[in-house]
Amino acid sequence: MYEPGPLQAADGESAEENKPLLALDLHRPTMISEALHTAVADLRNPKFKVKEEMLLSDEFLLDALTWEGLNHRYPVPLPEEVADFGLSRKYICSLYGGCRRGTFIKPSDEWLGWHGLDDWVYLTMEFAPHAPTKPGRSGLFFACNRATETWPPEINKPRRLFVRLAHSQWVYMGQYRMAPGLSLTADAWKQQKDQVRRTWTRSILHKQWGFQNLARIWIRKEKGADYKITGEDMEEARGLAKHIRSVVTEEDISDAFDCGEEEMGTYTMTCVGYDAEFLNTLVRNAHSYVEGKRTLANQEKRVTMNGKENTSKRRKPKNIELESDGDHASSLVLSADEEYADNKPPYDTQSRSSGRPARSKRRRIA
Repeated sequence: MYEPGPLQAADGESAEENKPLLALDLHRPTMISEALHTAVADLRNPKFKVKEEMLLSDEFLLDALTWEGLNHRYPVPLPEEVADFGLSRKYICSLYGGCRRGTFIKPSDEWLGWHGLDDWVYLTMEFAPHAPTKPGRSGLFFACNRATETWPPEINKPRRLFVRLAHSQWVYMGQYRMAPGLSLTADAWKQQKDQVRRTWTRSILHKQWGFQNLARIWIRKEKGADYKITGEDMEEARGLAKHIRSVVTEEDISDAFDCGEEEMGTYTMTCVGYDAEFLNTLVRNAHSYVEGKRTLANQEKRVTMNGKENTSKRRKPKNIELESDGDHASSLVLSADEEYADNKPPYDTQSRSSGRPARSKRRRIA
């Protein structure tokens, strides 16, 4: 069984990082706005591309994260070229399982019985424009309703966060704890730039993640503004999704936020740990991963007579090194192709009495 490394802190921090944080209200009045803007800008890694029209105001971020949260830096004990290394999600899933789509991911029980890591979160800048983009730094996660203590499940549990830098480049940010934060109330919504409000309104109308907002707006139009929406109403709305998207307008959405009928909730994301050994293992072996390409012939072979895909095909394993100390290195036999179609570990956990993966006869990867 894979044992995750301890969550490490840096051996030493720079004098700048050790410098006490000056409270925002202790800055000169003429410098407060500049100090806030500098702190917000410093959160962002310029390598991560995000639409400016999706970014909320500095003042809202200050209210949502607090001055201390904006300046929070969990120490990262790795060189920048390792900490900022972009990894293919297919590669990560080939080692640890889990779906290659979605946000909060939990691998199957067989995978968990092998490595025990059930805390995966994957965010993209398209849907989370204020997600952390520098390892160890703070961020915000948005929801289409007011944030609560009951979602996501096990909300107080630190999660292993990856944020997408570009296609097939996911950067590990650290172990993050989420907590319910401020909602974008009617007043806060109106304080955003016109372009920002239009962009969010348009996204809610056309993106899948905005359907809950659309459904509630449609139900109120049908049954009255004071109607108390039930779970049964929302379930019925799902079956009418195409119709709802055709009748709800951008103006309807904007009006709902203007009057406070709809609110976007936020969850603060604070780095509370960093698994350096985990990332080192991924980065050290990334060069050995070759993404498989399906040919037409292979696709035809994977289809059975009843037209369903045959998911039992085995793939050639690659030997992945956990340690880098030569002959004493432990190795895992893992697929370096695509994610297993049945989301199972790359060895038969039931047939091996030791419960450990078999060793490869191939030369270890350095």
